[in-house]
Amino acid sequence: MAGHQIAAGAAKRTIHKLNGQTGTKIWTADQFGDSKATGSGAFEMINYESGCGDGIILSGFNGKPGTDELSFKSYGNTGGGQAVVMHIPLTALKSNTAPTSEQVSWTSSFPGSATAKNAHCTASGSIPVLLWAEYEGKLGQGPCSFATMDSTGIVTVSPKSFSKYHGEGTDMQVDSTGTFAYITGQGKHLVTKKGYQGRLTKVNIEDGTRVWTKSYNGGGGNPSLIYNECWGIAVQNDGVVLSCGTGIENCDATTQSPKLFADCKAGLGDMRPGALARVAGVWQVLTIKAGFDGTLMWQQVMSHKPSQAPALNTPGWVADSSAGEWPIATSDGGIAIVTDQTMGVGLLKLKGTPWGASAPQGPVKPCVDNHAGVVSASGGAFSTCGALAPAGFKCDHLEYGATITSLCPKTCECKAPSCCAAPADAVLSLAQVDAILPENQWHEEPLVAQIEAEKDYSQGKLS
Repeated sequence: MAGHQIAAGAAKRTIHKLNGQTGTKIWTADQFGDSKATGSGAFEMINYESGCGDGIILSGFNGKPGTDELSFKSYGNTGGGQAVVMHIPLTALKSNTAPTSEQVSWTSSFPGSATAKNAHCTASGSIPVLLWAEYEGKLGQGPCSFATMDSTGIVTVSPKSFSKYHGEGTDMQVDSTGTFAYITGQGKHLVTKKGYQGRLTKVNIEDGTRVWTKSYNGGGGNPSLIYNECWGIAVQNDGVVLSCGTGIENCDATTQSPKLFADCKAGLGDMRPGALARVAGVWQVLTIKAGFDGTLMWQQVMSHKPSQAPALNTPGWVADSSAGEWPIATSDGGIAIVTDQTMGVGLLKLKGTPWGASAPQGPVKPCVDNHAGVVSASGGAFSTCGALAPAGFKCDHLEYGATITSLCPKTCECKAPSCCAAPADAVLSLAQVDAILPENQWHEEPLVAQIEAEKDYSQGKLS
């Protein structure tokens, strides 16, 4: 286990070695140069991959003045330090004596970046690094910055900022070949320029070239209120899984219109039929599965129900907050997600897709705009929609991005399920993406294939 602990007025980069069977602590290592005089440090991630000298890669920061704002994952970022990546050989960890800085093979620093969110060793010996800085800098710094090192910690690709396209980078994983890195996180909504969408960026590890960046609207609802924030990513054999939170962040009368502020205070982030109100700060776990080309495969929204608690939307029911933080690919082909809960930490276990074998598939060809037929069906009142809109209309272009107007009449605020975004974005027909299926809750007992479904459509859909 890696992280930090406070001692003698400073946060210290810390590793705990535990007995794998009993959980008993064997030793604690925190002698890596952090002190009140030199500054605080912490590890954000630890990875073991044998391609770089058979040891662990630790990423984090050092040199931070004081011990304030030691925030991680969904609680924020820690500024003021300097990003570092370290390597410790496995032999030093197998000892019954805690390692110190003397056993560290090498340490690499990234001036101008406040922390290294994650670093991996590929089979070829390259080490991609995800860096974070609060602001853009002249040396490639930014909220989503990428660099590559060789197996000895020498930088081979200087930091490059992808923040303009991605927003904030929160986690990174690499594919099985060590060719590409996948970065998750969140950025401003492409249309409203407010709130947050989940993001996924693919990067060529060898030269640091950004291949593409994809956005995911996740839970849906009003994008000015519902934030979709992704904190972790895991790689499976057919794609990647993003673990996220979806919900209302906060309400602010000084920045929101009176109507928006009133909806926010009432928890009305989602006006779709069947949606339950959830006030600001009550989140749900959003899980997104995408292919290696970024194509949306499925997504689902879930929340935890404490043991013996009332079912959703029944007398006595209280909305509990859940948010996905760390996803872990499991040996059975499923995914385990460490969650942030109102009462502490949770673990969600999933396997397969929300539908099992009946999962819908994306179309071979892009969707076809058939608004002409819809105009006729609505008596020519398509541009006004409202009560005249045929069943199945979803009246929110913003939810699917600005490109929807390239096929839909710009004067119309409604769309039919068969009207899609631009061909490049038409990864699933809107008949599939718009399908609103029941939100799920999970309980204390392990869940594998079957998940109890409740009739709640709040802030999202399975798609």
